[in-house]
Amino acid sequence: TKNNNPTQQLARRVTAVVALRPRSTTTARKPRAIHDIIAGGIAGSAGIFVGHPLDSLKVRMQTMSSSSGGGPSIRSLLSQSSRLGSVWNGLPAPLAGAAALNASIFLTYGSTTRLWDDISIGCDGDSSSGKNNNNGTSSSSIAKEAICGGITGFVSSFVMCPTEHIKTKMQLNSTGNYNNSFHAAREILATHGTAGLYRGFAATAIRQAPGFCVYFGTYE
Repeated sequence: TKNNNPTQQLARRVTAVVALRPRSTTTARKPRAIHDIIAGGIAGSAGIFVGHPLDSLKVRMQTMSSSSGGGPSIRSLLSQSSRLGSVWNGLPAPLAGAAALNASIFLTYGSTTRLWDDISIGCDGDSSSGKNNNNGTSSSSIAKEAICGGITGFVSSFVMCPTEHIKTKMQLNSTGNYNNSFHAAREILATHGTAGLYRGFAATAIRQAPGFCVYFGTYE
């Protein structure tokens, strides 16, 4: 009969599979990557704006001492804000770097995971290789997310290190050596060059790489 025609049955099955297959083409990935970068930049900027005053208080508590021998209290720091500078000092540096930081994170993570998949397919002929755990996640997938996350953390250090350096300079700018974050950046470059701007890069990378390794490995 007409319904039992093998060719028509095969055609219907192919049509159903194509209709149900998720859109993973290059044209679909580009807008999503752009949306991720824009949304990540907005969310990151909002988080920096809200958390920066608390970060300023934390830095001052860690670097200053009180008459009692311990660190100063939050109340005393707030009462001295006119002398020490506003708790908003140093905000432009991380705020300006938020877009670049999120772009580096999303682009690096996306590129490394796609490269991992391409290499896995080329070597094994099957991107889903690896034993599944009880949650249905393969061990190779966990390794991919963790390693790609570590690489992402290392790359993000190139943006994170100079912005945090400038931010800290402004947070401790009690003597008024710097007018603003951009002035601080110019002074550091003029005095110490690019190496001075990236002072502390090793410590930043050691913090970022394992942190993102755990973050993406556990999140995914």
